[in-house]
Amino acid sequence: MRQDDGDPAAIPPITDPLQVFLMPPLMKSALLFACAIAACLALSCTTFMRDEQADDLMKLDKAGAVMRKSVTRDDYKLEQGQPVRLHLLLTDESIRVYAYPAAVDFLKSNRILILHMFEDDFKDGVFDRKIFIDKLGETVSIDK
Repeated sequence: MRQDDGDPAAIPPITDPLQVFLMPPLMKSALLFACAIAACLALSCTTFMRDEQADDLMKLDKAGAVMRKSVTRDDYKLEQGQPVRLHLLLTDESIRVYAYPAAVDFLKSNRILILHMFEDDFKDGVFDRKIFIDKLGETVSIDK
């Protein structure tokens, strides 16, 4: 129990960083835990793509393209040479590109995932538009 009657002036301030090592074990554990939580929160907020890059990439959303190769999901198929539209979903961890027939309204369309890339797919975990476009270009030819 505290014997200082709640007076904050009775608790000596830590003026020397080495005084941390003189703390009771429970207090050291609590401080270490708080530092670990803060580090985890700081790292979890990072993303491999800057906002400007994401904005630039979203220009491809609803873009017209032509299938370079056929892609099938269950019994649904997008044929080689078929005109399609792209739909992009960007998260902090990945980029997903879906394709659907250009003649069909987005809300009524069956979309097929044609590309899913993670930060590990990019050199040093940093987004590179050229790598993304090259990989996307293996499946579709984007209209200019």
